[in-house]
Amino acid sequence: MRQALLLEAIGEKEEIAVGDAEIEAEIERYARASQRPAPAVRRMMEKSGDLDALRHGMRERKTLDMLIEHARVSA
Repeated sequence: MRQALLLEAIGEKEEIAVGDAEIEAEIERYARASQRPAPAVRRMMEKSGDLDALRHGMRERKTLDMLIEHARVSA
């Protein structure tokens, strides 16, 4: 829980956002994996609230990637 809150705070401070094109690409991946049309997958995710969870998870991933990219390792 603490990690999620920390990533959320860093994401907000760094203004990390997930664009619509990124969301659509992820929906396309889900659609291919489930062999369903992308619009149907999108509607299903909107109804269930999974679209918001997808956006949130992608933002956390982007925040973590940014942190790793800027990390300095010292011995």
